[in-house]
Amino acid sequence: MTETIGRPGRAPRLHEQIERLLTEEIYAGRFTEGDHLTEQSVAERFGVSRGPVRNAFRRLEGDGLLSRNARGMTVAAIGSRSWPKIAFGEQELSRPLVEATASWEAIYHEVAEAAVMHAAYGDWRIVETELARYFGVSRTVAREVLARLEHRGILRKDPGHRWHLPKLDETRVVNLYEMRKLLEPEALVQAAEKAPRAFLDEMRGGLLAALEHQELLPATEFDRLERQLHVDLLSYARNDLLRETLHHFHALLFTNVNVYRATRSKFGQDPFPGEHLEIIDRLLDKDLQSARRKMSEHMGISIERALDRLAYMNECVPLEQKPYLAPSN
Repeated sequence: MTETIGRPGRAPRLHEQIERLLTEEIYAGRFTEGDHLTEQSVAERFGVSRGPVRNAFRRLEGDGLLSRNARGMTVAAIGSRSWPKIAFGEQELSRPLVEATASWEAIYHEVAEAAVMHAAYGDWRIVETELARYFGVSRTVAREVLARLEHRGILRKDPGHRWHLPKLDETRVVNLYEMRKLLEPEALVQAAEKAPRAFLDEMRGGLLAALEHQELLPATEFDRLERQLHVDLLSYARNDLLRETLHHFHALLFTNVNVYRATRSKFGQDPFPGEHLEIIDRLLDKDLQSARRKMSEHMGISIERALDRLAYMNECVPLEQKPYLAPSN
């Protein structure tokens, strides 16, 4: 059985399961360079709709494992890369069919990714009926997705009760990071009281592995390492209200991985693993005040990196506009 991706206790989403299985199979040699994959064939193989497959393909393309052509997707050359041993482990490749999730969850991540990408280019509104039509779901499912994105701070409701996606401009990015800079150091100190030593050791091992590789970190591993510190570890904080408040500022976690995916070829390796390692080492040494200070410094440095990547994406990366997103008037 595949290892859970993301927050402990959460079943992997459909597109995550498909992405993981295809990644393992590409590296294991089941698929070779030039092999053709279609959404329909993969969807039929796993017994799912084409939406999660499309999302998995897009993420695999971002990691350089698939390339797009007129016929669909083909498997790219992988050379000597070995990241899946870090990100995925070495499990058996015989798998049951991917496990279904709730209706809203099947499309949630794809909508979230589209939203944060669009936010880099301006203000938008999401049309609920068009969202439901695009994914072939009920308006109830579409509304559940949008409500969860509102809870994560990605969307807002305007005075007319329409779903508004605010532009991720410099002011909004700085404000979001400043709130995290205030909250996360305190949550980190609280989490240190309950976080298992084995969990911290595992985090440290993953960060050391990332630092030893000169290749670009795949977006999936970028996301995993980011969430380990900023979500999984901080979930051990004792203050329920603090943990709940932090959820409202996790729009940046969705944003960071997608912006990283879109700009990784321009900016190269992100230096965050070294910064995370400094924080974890101080926690392991029981130097909580130093860990708090390092977390605050990390959040401050991250602001400039995020702004640079967003500016480049806005100027140089074309937007693939979705029909359920319309420019705000």
